Amino acid sequence: MNLVSFNIDDKIIDQKSLNKLKRKKNLLYSYGFQNNFSFLERKKILIANIHSQKKGKLKKKNIDIVNESYFKLLEYLTKKLNKVHNKNYSKKFWGILIGKWLYTLVLKINTDWQNVKKINKKYLLKSYTKILINEKNLIPDNTWHSHMLVRGNFKYNLFHHWIITSLIQNILKIKANKIKINNKINLNKKLKIVDKNKLHLDRIFYKSLNNKIFFHHWNVPILMKIKLMWQYKFLQIKLRVKKVFKLKTKNINREKIFENKPGKVNFIQFVKNTFRITFPKVFLEHFDELEKLYLKLDWPKNPKNIFTMYPYYDDLFKFYCAKKNIKKTKIFIFQHGYDNIFRHDNWGINKVFPATYVTYGQSGAGLKKFIFTKKLIFKKKKFKISKKNRILLVLYAFSEINDKGPDGYIDNYLINFKIYKSCKFFLDKASKEILNLVDLKPLTLTKNPILENSIKQNYKNLKLIDMNKSYDDVINRYNISVHFFLGTPFFESMYLNKPAILILDRENQFEFDDRFNVFIKQMVKNKIIFENVGDAIRFLNRNYENLDNWWNSHENQKLINKFCLNFCKRPVNLRQEFLKLIKNY
Repeated sequence: MNLVSFNIDDKIIDQKSLNKLKRKKNLLYSYGFQNNFSFLERKKILIANIHSQKKGKLKKKNIDIVNESYFKLLEYLTKKLNKVHNKNYSKKFWGILIGKWLYTLVLKINTDWQNVKKINKKYLLKSYTKILINEKNLIPDNTWHSHMLVRGNFKYNLFHHWIITSLIQNILKIKANKIKINNKINLNKKLKIVDKNKLHLDRIFYKSLNNKIFFHHWNVPILMKIKLMWQYKFLQIKLRVKKVFKLKTKNINREKIFENKPGKVNFIQFVKNTFRITFPKVFLEHFDELEKLYLKLDWPKNPKNIFTMYPYYDDLFKFYCAKKNIKKTKIFIFQHGYDNIFRHDNWGINKVFPATYVTYGQSGAGLKKFIFTKKLIFKKKKFKISKKNRILLVLYAFSEINDKGPDGYIDNYLINFKIYKSCKFFLDKASKEILNLVDLKPLTLTKNPILENSIKQNYKNLKLIDMNKSYDDVINRYNISVHFFLGTPFFESMYLNKPAILILDRENQFEFDDRFNVFIKQMVKNKIIFENVGDAIRFLNRNYENLDNWWNSHENQKLINKFCLNFCKRPVNLRQEFLKLIKNY
């Protein structure tokens, strides 16, 4: 069996070579065939099938391997970078700068490491196809560029192909069938297109009587920022953004800094071998320039606290945070997703950026408790059904590129396919009255809109809501939302007291912790969560006209209030919430 690990639908090789790869003797890696346009167009090509939820006991072990490897590699890089740049920064400093990049890389390579071993064991590989490329084209400029290469599913992204073929060469020592990329393709130019998040200088007006708080990349309602500034007597206004397109490149020999040990090596050494290609230029060749840009910032010199939400891809801001952290500035990272409801699947979010992590409610071990920050309401509104409003189906489609190993998980393609099948069944069984009210809001991370295309083939008249429109901006036009995956919009519905039902397929989700499972059990009983799509549509067919009575019942409102207190807390006194947040800091 010959393994193919690039997307054959992208046609980045000549047609003759492509035809050969479609023969039965070839096996496609999970994203070697991405089924780009519709679930209904699945071709008769053998695709590696190695994921199994039955082996969940190995999941925790694999997560531990990733975490342990991350810390060992961070220590290794701390020594290397201090030597190269003639610095004496701590591991904590470098963790703030490179932690997100490093953890994402380790996680993804570990996934491919496990996958290659499982594929070989099941299919007995004899050879693999390798596209000949100049691997230096894969060197990322910055953290965001690396993120797009490591996790991006855009055309011409051969980063994964390079990692997998390197793994095979290291682990299996089997024959490589080498082919050339289509000579009409300028790969370096194509890969640079995705690097849209260039280094930039945010010009900020800042005046404070006490330098107590500075916020940046803190995506909360404007009213919350105004109240914070009033309470702590400061004024902060973002003026403009200046992108930095040209950076002076320092001549550094990557091959000399990052040794590349030949022959069969263990996992950690394999990751080290990749650093000569995978390490971002901004922390190596452009590090001196990064330091100069930091010195030009007009941000506060010594803030006592920094509030942020998603700092991981702004390398200049991370440098600022790292420098201020040396001076004992406290960094607060506010929640932007639901990492605190799972048993083992946190993916190291609290490790890659040394900070105080702030959660949306009263739950989450080791997290600072705060309020829901997606929206700010001080008084819950009672729901009243409107004849003008409609029904919103909220769908997810996840990237074809898996970041989860084969043990204890199903792959992303199958998750997307199951969501499609569940939605189609829901629509098939909906009454005519319900069907005429339905709109779709797809949240799509796939390269092409496979989920939307598949559903529209059967239901051409369904209206699609732009995924770039925020959920809280559109939900007021709907009497109820139906969620086919547990994501942030479901929590927003609870917070806003907007009727919602969740069709919960546990195979599609990470494993919930015991505390969250208690709420699931209660919500199943109250018909807010359904573990069977047939039960969900039967409930809606029968009860749509009486949504008020169901949603506003004392039992449901009591449960929703308790749920919000734990996971999407509504503010009672915002001033007190801020005081409690930075108390003892």
